[in-house]
Amino acid sequence: MTGAQQSPPPPGAWRMAALALLMQNSATGLTFGSFGAIVLAIQSQFHTTRTYASLGVSLAVVTLSLLAPFLGTMLVRRVPIRRVMIAGLLLGAAGYALLAWVSDIRALLAIYLLIIGPSLVMFGALPSNTLVSSWFGDRPGRALGLVNMPLFVSLVPLASAAILGAHGLSAVFACVAVTHLIVLPFAFAVRDGPYAAAGPGKDLGAGSGAILARPEFWLLAVGGGIIVGAGIMKISHLVAIVTGQGHSAATATMLLAISGGAGMLGSPLFGWLADRIGGVGALIANALLQSATFFILLAPVGVPALVVDAVLIGACGAGVSATQGVIFSHLFGPANFARVFGLMSIATLPFLFGMTPLAGLLYDRSGSYALPVAVTIAMLFTAALVLLPLLGAERRLRRPAGFARGTGVSFSKE
Repeated sequence: MTGAQQSPPPPGAWRMAALALLMQNSATGLTFGSFGAIVLAIQSQFHTTRTYASLGVSLAVVTLSLLAPFLGTMLVRRVPIRRVMIAGLLLGAAGYALLAWVSDIRALLAIYLLIIGPSLVMFGALPSNTLVSSWFGDRPGRALGLVNMPLFVSLVPLASAAILGAHGLSAVFACVAVTHLIVLPFAFAVRDGPYAAAGPGKDLGAGSGAILARPEFWLLAVGGGIIVGAGIMKISHLVAIVTGQGHSAATATMLLAISGGAGMLGSPLFGWLADRIGGVGALIANALLQSATFFILLAPVGVPALVVDAVLIGACGAGVSATQGVIFSHLFGPANFARVFGLMSIATLPFLFGMTPLAGLLYDRSGSYALPVAVTIAMLFTAALVLLPLLGAERRLRRPAGFARGTGVSFSKE
C-alpha cells in the first residue's frame, strides 16, 4: 500500500476535484461559516434565547441527514451529480433570499429546516465527495483532503461580520443568496467519473440492509457522529464562548477565520494520513487531539492560547470528512460510497443535531460554557474508544489500489 503502488488518476480527475472543492465550500462554508458570526445577532434581532438562536443550523443538519440516504441511493443508481448540484444551488439561493425578509424566529427556523437543509445535501458534502470517489476509486484520501479544505469557512465569518456591522443581518442573508447564484455556472461543468457505480438503471452497490447489518457501520456512526457534532457545536458557539470570556467580537471573529484557515492545512494532512495509515487510525487521532484542545476553553485564557485552540480545532475539524471518506472506501468499497455516505448521515443525526442545541441548553441552565465544553470533551474521548475495534476491520478489508477498478462489493446485495 505504498505510494509507488498507486496508479495515476484518470485524465480530468483533478479538475473535477477542483469543482467539488468549490461546491463543498459553497455549501458548508456559506452556511456554517456565516452562522457562527450571526448567531448573537439572530438572538438579539428575533428577541429569543441562545438555545433557539443556535437551533437554525442544527435544523438544517436534520434535513440534510434525513434526505442524504435518499440522495445517496439516487446517485448510486446514476442520477447525474451535475443535475443534483444545480438544483441545490438554486434552492439555497431561494432559501437565503427568504431569510433576508423574515422577522419571526419560527419562520427563520422553518427555512433552515425545509430549504437550507435540502440545498446542503444536494450540492454539499455528499455529491462533492461522491464525485471524488467516482474519479479516484479506492485511494481518494489526497483528493478528499483537497475537496474538504474549508476555504470559505475562513473567509465567510470575516465577510459576514463586516456586512453585519455595516448593513445588518438581512444584508448577510442576501449576500449569501447572491453567492449561490455566482457559483451556479460552475456546476454545469461537473461530470461523473469512471469509477461511478454503473450506467442508468443499474446499481452495483450493496443494498442498504447489507450495509446496516454490519457492526462496523454503527461503530463508525457513533464515533464519527460525536466528532462531527463536536465540530458543529464549536463553530456555532465559538463567538459566544470567546465573547463570554471577556474578549471582543472582533477577536472572536478573527479566531473563526483562523480556525477556517487552519482547515486548509488539516484537510489535506488528514487525507494524506488516512491514505498512509488508514482512515480509522487517522480519525482516532483526530478525536483525541480535538478533546485535548477543548480543554483550553474550560476557563478564560489569553488570545495566544485561543489562537492555538483555533488552529488545532480547525485542522482537526476539516480533516474529519476526508478521513471518513477513506474509511467508507476501505470498509465498503467505492461503488457503495454514496449509499454509505447517505445512510451515515441519518445514523449520525442525533449527534449532528443534538450537540449544538444541547450546548445552548446547558449554557442557559448553568450560565457558563464550562459545562457544555466539559461534556464535549468526555464525548470525544468516548468516540476514540468506540472507534478502536475498527482498526483491525480496516486492516483486513483495505483493498489494493487496483481494487478501484471493480465494483467494491464485498458482501451480497439485497
